[in-house]
Amino acid sequence: MLLPILLLSGCEAIKDKLQGLLGLADLSLVGVTPADGFADPGSVDHGVFFVALGAEDEKGNLVAPLVDLLEVRDESGEPLVVENSEEREGSNRGSMFVLVDESSSLMETDPEEHRKTAVALLAKQLGRCATGWRMTLQGFYGSSENLNEVVPWTDDLSEIEAGADMLSADGATDLYDAVGMSIGMVADDVSSSFNGNDVGAALVVISDGADTASFEWGPTSMLDEAGSAGIPVHTVGLGPASDQAPNASDDLVALLRDLSDVSGGVYGAASEASDLPRVAEAIAKAHCGGYSVLVVRHDDPPESGSLVDGEVGVVDTNVSAPFTFVAP
Repeated sequence: MLLPILLLSGCEAIKDKLQGLLGLADLSLVGVTPADGFADPGSVDHGVFFVALGAEDEKGNLVAPLVDLLEVRDESGEPLVVENSEEREGSNRGSMFVLVDESSSLMETDPEEHRKTAVALLAKQLGRCATGWRMTLQGFYGSSENLNEVVPWTDDLSEIEAGADMLSADGATDLYDAVGMSIGMVADDVSSSFNGNDVGAALVVISDGADTASFEWGPTSMLDEAGSAGIPVHTVGLGPASDQAPNASDDLVALLRDLSDVSGGVYGAASEASDLPRVAEAIAKAHCGGYSVLVVRHDDPPESGSLVDGEVGVVDTNVSAPFTFVAP
């Protein structure tokens, strides 16, 4: 995965100069993903991982942080090399599809229903920092050819906040079918609801389990659809879908990472269900103010299966965001 260096000119350069003068007051981690060859000494990606994060400046504006203002350190405090970076723009309007696993396994992986809080916070934060986003909330549970439309497309995001409480947990997991159907529905809403080029679009998928019930889409066709649609798919894994869980499934984690990677989205792992609201809020902020993806190289990466810790900090300040991932 290679990311181009962002070339700045005109108003972008002015914006960046102002950001540097104001400084950054907060960082929010959207996600962190190791390259497939992170632990392979023979790979050109040996030690490479990607960190996606948004920021807030001292005046409360949400921004994509400049790499020159940041430093990345490993768990021992040693600096790591940032080889490249890419800024991804936010938007004041767009279409966001929130797709939540409603399979029965959620009763075990999220018994306190933090996913409901996460969805409500996602809608609340997006409505707070932007004025023109539309959302729909839908679930998947493997018992029919259709998704469970909890809240249809709406520009009143308080309806999503209220509707989050109606999410259930009863059924199988048809992840491939659900994602395959949802991507086209995002594109349809963008084309029917907006004019112009400054329109955001996203599919946010929250899931904890491997597919057990899809009959129309498979992993390859789902990834092909995600890769060709031009709509970022942000995956949020918990339980076996989180690389940090004791019972993590390597295959499932890799699938969700691939789904985000091919679509230009971000994989965010919840170390436990209670971490879901933090990830959701970071996604919302990123779609308002934008976010930056840093390409970082660890000179002496831990072996496969090891926990990798570190932090991204703002130079010469105490502002930082910790990150954790498991080496593939």
